[in-house]
Order: sequence, then structure tokens, then C-alpha cells
Amino acid sequence: MGRFYRLGRGRPVVFPPVGPESHLRGTMAVEISVAERIFDGLYLKTVRTSDGEIRDIPSGQLPEPSDELLMTIGEPSFVVRLEKEVHEDADVPEAIGFALRQVARRLHHVMPDGREDADDEGPVEWVLGPAVHDGGVVLWLDTDGTGAARAMIDGIVKVFVEELAPLGVQAHVCAGPPYPSALVPAWISGGERQRQ
Repeated sequence: MGRFYRLGRGRPVVFPPVGPESHLRGTMAVEISVAERIFDGLYLKTVRTSDGEIRDIPSGQLPEPSDELLMTIGEPSFVVRLEKEVHEDADVPEAIGFALRQVARRLHHVMPDGREDADDEGPVEWVLGPAVHDGGVVLWLDTDGTGAARAMIDGIVKVFVEELAPLGVQAHVCAGPPYPSALVPAWISGGERQRQ
């Protein structure tokens, strides 16, 4: 069964288990979906496979169910995949870009227990993004190495949903890739591009 969040004055938004094989193929009954194992996809993971091999699994990828998790390191990142892959700023609808900027602002106030407190700052020290990368729109978080527990990840996901659901768009939120070695510029709107 999926997760349900009741949003302020809006209708409930359902999060069914959605895997990469069903990535927004037009069969979804909801606008916003969240990867079923989003927490498991975060961070660089060191695992021992069932045949005893030690290997690293990058952020955004899932370990096998039979893998023994030995260690996680890194910072959380999230990618929002839209109906069509995005490869440049102009591919991102303006409303989505601005909503993801608002997500970035709000993530500083998500506490370790998952609640959002506008009067306090949580572990997220900075957010890089939204940025077009790897066919989606990515936000990378810096928690000064503390990472985020499941409760905090649930709170972060709730922020994504609260900002995106009112737009009536189809989007899939999942664990994002590690930060690339080359600088990735933040998304800018069409009006901002014209003023440059």
C-alpha cells in the first residue's frame, strides 16, 4: 500500500509504490509519486553481498535485498522526474522550478523528527539546486555530515509534495545522484535568462 499525506486544504495525495519500470507511463492515478524505497536509495552505501563481496553502491541506486548494509556515508539528494526528461532549464516548467526553489527554502526548517518548524533551523545547512541534471531536477542537501534519519526524510518528502501537488503536474520524487565533480548551475527561469 502507498503512503497517504493529507495536505492543508487540498485533497489527499497518494504515494503508490512506483519503480523505475513504471516511471510516469501515463498509467498513474496520481500526480505526485514517491519512490517506495526512497530512504534506501540515499547515500553511498557499502554492502557485503550474499557471496561475501564488499562493494559500494552510489546514491540513487538500491542495494539488493540480500545485501548486508555495512556503512552509509554522504549527504542526501533528491531528484524530481517529470513526464518528459529535462536537459536544460527551458525544459522545466516555470511553476515547477519556482516550487522547487520554495522546497529548497523550506528544507532548512525540517527537524530530525520530520516536523517542520519555521522558527528553528534543522540539520540542513544548505541546499544546492534546483538544478537540471541527469534528466531530472535535483536538490543536493548539506547536513554537515549528519545525514538524515527516516523521520526527517519523510518530512522532506512531505515538503516536496506540499509544493508540487497544487500544480497538478505529474512528477516522481526519488533518491538523487551524488553531487557531480563539475559544478552544476542552479535552475533559472525564462525571465531570468532574458535579463542575463
